Amino acid sequence: MSAASKVYDCVIIGSGPAGLSAGIYLARALRSVLIIEAGRGGRTTWNSLNENYFGFPKGIRAAELARRGRQQAARFGVEFCTSTLVENIAQVAAPAPGDERAPFAIDLRPLDGKAAKSLRARALIFATGVTDVLPPFPHAERYVGKSFFWCLHCDGWLVRGKRLGVVGNGDDAAAMALQLLDFTPQVSLLCLEKECRVSPEKQTELQAHGIGIFMERIIAARGRAGRFTALQLEDGRELPIDYLFSALGETPNSQLAARLGVGLDAKGFIQVNVEQETNLPGVFAAGDVTSLPGQQVVNAVHQGAMAAINATCFLRPAAQKTAE
Repeated sequence: MSAASKVYDCVIIGSGPAGLSAGIYLARALRSVLIIEAGRGGRTTWNSLNENYFGFPKGIRAAELARRGRQQAARFGVEFCTSTLVENIAQVAAPAPGDERAPFAIDLRPLDGKAAKSLRARALIFATGVTDVLPPFPHAERYVGKSFFWCLHCDGWLVRGKRLGVVGNGDDAAAMALQLLDFTPQVSLLCLEKECRVSPEKQTELQAHGIGIFMERIIAARGRAGRFTALQLEDGRELPIDYLFSALGETPNSQLAARLGVGLDAKGFIQVNVEQETNLPGVFAAGDVTSLPGQQVVNAVHQGAMAAINATCFLRPAAQKTAE
């Protein structure tokens, strides 16, 4: 590592609601903070309209909320590193509260071809989010946030009385289809493959509620300006729909944390306690990448704040700590 490598109190990896919330809290505690964003997109880059986040009577786009969060964080002195990949994080000294040695070494590779660089951090927060699984038909991303959703708690209200499709194969997908009956009686389940993995019990429930099960692949979507009108199935049929929900799941972006030795659960989410601490001292995580339930913006903002508060406590010298 170069002697000129900059040292930060905390480096936050991820610039969604969790990372930005953490940055704001840390900077207001007079900590030096760097937020690293790869610039490859995430849930805040979709065209989603968040209508259930407190304080926005007309709703707010995910991208606009992130833009405001960046502006707020910058006001308090948070630095940003954009269009950059974190190639490696190594622990070069055992971290301890108040340790000035900045035990975490971070190697960065800019995506614009500029020279690689490294920096040091006394604490880390992973807020790297998840990568959503898109259904395998062309241009599915065009519909995300307009007529294609993942979360019925977020977007069920929008689809009242409309024609819905649910993509997924298994009891979780069947459960989502049944739950969407709260909003409309017109629901279909698209399993996307010839083998149906929905249990016989759930199949009976679907049939009892008039939910059709389609085993054919979707080969194309019909629509305009991000709004579905129909799905073209492999057998030549067209299924008219207004909205589509996905039960295909997501992949946590936890690979970098895992290489550092951060503990993951069976699904690859970062394991944290209620204080957002991982198994490694000085390493915290927040937002959708964590094992805590509820992938909501409000939860991500809360977890980011808690990670920052506890990272601030970790960074204090022993004389400032309260007795436990």
